[in-house]
Amino acid sequence: MVTPIRAPDNRAAGPESETADVRLEGASKRFGDVWALRPTDLEIARGEFFSLLGASGSGKTTTLRLIGGFEEPSAGRIYLQNRDVTSAAPYDRPVNTVFQDYALFPHMTVAENIGYGLKVKRVERKERARRVGDALDLVRLSGLDRRRPSQLSGGQRQRVALARALINTPAVLLLDEPLGALDLKLRREMQLELKRIQREVGITFIYVTHDQEEAMSMADRIAVMRDGTLEQVGPPSTVYEHPANAFVAGFVGVSNILAGRVIACDGVCRIEVPGIGPILAATADRHVGEEVLIAVRPEKIQIHPDSWAGSHALRGRVADVSYAGAFTRYDVTVGDQSFAVLAQNQAAGPIAVRGEDVDLSWAPDSTIILPGSVHDHSRGLQASSATA
Repeated sequence: MVTPIRAPDNRAAGPESETADVRLEGASKRFGDVWALRPTDLEIARGEFFSLLGASGSGKTTTLRLIGGFEEPSAGRIYLQNRDVTSAAPYDRPVNTVFQDYALFPHMTVAENIGYGLKVKRVERKERARRVGDALDLVRLSGLDRRRPSQLSGGQRQRVALARALINTPAVLLLDEPLGALDLKLRREMQLELKRIQREVGITFIYVTHDQEEAMSMADRIAVMRDGTLEQVGPPSTVYEHPANAFVAGFVGVSNILAGRVIACDGVCRIEVPGIGPILAATADRHVGEEVLIAVRPEKIQIHPDSWAGSHALRGRVADVSYAGAFTRYDVTVGDQSFAVLAQNQAAGPIAVRGEDVDLSWAPDSTIILPGSVHDHSRGLQASSATA
């Protein structure tokens, strides 16, 4: 019978002990004049699958290294299970790390790699063999214990690295883009496996990635990072449906982002977008004359033939059509703006072809009015336009 690998509870008593396995209080990191991480407050709950999402240089790996003890913060405090570990060495923290390159010992067997940490701790051989067997069962590698890393696939080596990290029952497991070296199909399979394993062991996972789909499909909560700053923290559905600003709207998924001015607002706002016309948004919390940024997700937009007689539609011309299996992306030019539209494929074939005139429509509650002003989000608007 397999003995489950479970996270130990080493937390000291205190008001935070039941809510957070990881807590950053004003933690920051500077390299000379460069902020790798600006002063940050963050709590990650026990048993949570938490993802740090951002592009290169956003600060996500620095945050992970601060938690793991590989970097010491320039200022602020770091707590693990309510214990201040700000100055503690990596080996003196209840964490383990899985890296992208796996860092397996090539001269050792799978079983020897997985049990290495237990051997260093002088765990008795019989107990070590039992726990290695449990770990192999957990990552579905039973029967491969005598193979060497060179005899394994990329996905199998990733599982060995994961088992080696889990066998010491850390309170927190840090994963630094561990699937980056795998091909797309295998990466998606491993995403499901990692989530399954995390649920079974109940250990807090902190997962670094630049892949928005990976973060969305795996994490309980996501922290979107840019320039050493947490732009938004929340469940994937909240980050996607209610982005905090234009940068988040463009980085997490694709968004059509437009600048306009409120011309009427009574239950539903009418927003005049230069060169396009009025767009409806289901909100009353705006003032006439106010400049706003709005976002519309491509899958929320319906595309209609030119003969469609609906109201509040935008007339445009199809500039490009890209087939993507279950969906087709239509790039439609409306005035001097370009809209990305995702439509589910039907047996009847494409809705429109390149060069054809079409109408675009969507429900007012699909128009997201982004917080802040147009000027506040100028950088995010540029980034989002590039993403779309």
